[in-house]
Amino acid sequence: MPTRLAIPSAPTRRAIPSACVFLVAFALLLTSTSSYTYTAPEQALLNSLTSPTASAETIRSNIETLCSLPPPSPNFKDPAAGGKLNGRWELVYQSSPSTSSPVQRLLTSSLRRGVSAYDSSSSTKIFQDVDLTGRRAIDIVVSAPGLAVNVTALAGAGCEGGVPGVEGRRGSGRVLGLNVLGVSSNDPEDDTTEWGKVRVDFLFDAGEVTLWGRKFPYPVPFRLKALRDNFIGWIDTVYLGEALRVGKGNKGTTFVLVRSDREDG
Repeated sequence: MPTRLAIPSAPTRRAIPSACVFLVAFALLLTSTSSYTYTAPEQALLNSLTSPTASAETIRSNIETLCSLPPPSPNFKDPAAGGKLNGRWELVYQSSPSTSSPVQRLLTSSLRRGVSAYDSSSSTKIFQDVDLTGRRAIDIVVSAPGLAVNVTALAGAGCEGGVPGVEGRRGSGRVLGLNVLGVSSNDPEDDTTEWGKVRVDFLFDAGEVTLWGRKFPYPVPFRLKALRDNFIGWIDTVYLGEALRVGKGNKGTTFVLVRSDREDG
């Protein structure tokens, strides 16, 4: 009797599309960095930050346009108050004025055009965990696999008493006329704009470098009393949306950050 060959049954037509849909959905889940949406002006800024052809003037213009807008809703007025800034943020752009500190410019050199969530090839990721309710903020610089730099600051909204026990900044920060730790402005907060209360005061307090699980002290003496005034500063939030904010610091730096769900660092 002739032997019958076992012919495998053909896969059903539904199986292949279902598998494809699952794989595509899974890939989108892996590549997605946030569930937040952006307004048209916010998206225009983010697009210019990642465009290889956008000029520095275009980026500045988009930032200025965004900051000229009124609060998107009453919920975003007084951004420094009521814990509105709490949560994890990712830095996607930072200007580099001559008044910023040399260390700051070095750590953020790859962020001048905007990277991080929008450029997975970037070698530097910078996150900021804000907890104004708990009076602290942590900057997390992830510059390579296994390497992270954490700098902790005591922080508090100026309209809510600022940092307990810490008076405002007094000096410019110059050392023998040189920019060693950054050159600071001591201008008072302007709370007369339609944004209201915008200033967050801070005092850098501690830092550490983590290398493959081993922790080392950050090479800046934050708690040295003779230098304490140099580690006091402020950031004014000049624009706040659901998932994007723009800040201007006491050393003339402009920051653009987006809310992040990532757990790097």
